[in-house]
Amino acid sequence: VFGPELLWNGPLWRTAITFATAAIALVLLAGAVERHAVWCASWWARTLLAAAALLMITPDLRLTALGAALAALAIGADRVRAYTGAR
Repeated sequence: VFGPELLWNGPLWRTAITFATAAIALVLLAGAVERHAVWCASWWARTLLAAAALLMITPDLRLTALGAALAALAIGADRVRAYTGAR
């Protein structure tokens, strides 16, 4: 993880967003690696969740948004799969 915002260089709003998204990304990555059933149960959803976390760790806001969308897709698709009972 590298970015000038993580070293408290830059505008305060960008530093706050970078810290928040990096923290969320680390929680998502831990959920994907630990196979936590609350987040995602299937292997493909955990893979998408890990990819989303890696995108969100970067200090670029566009990649962070893409990672957040990918995480929402992974969690939502896995919830639909669990709700319908599909394997």
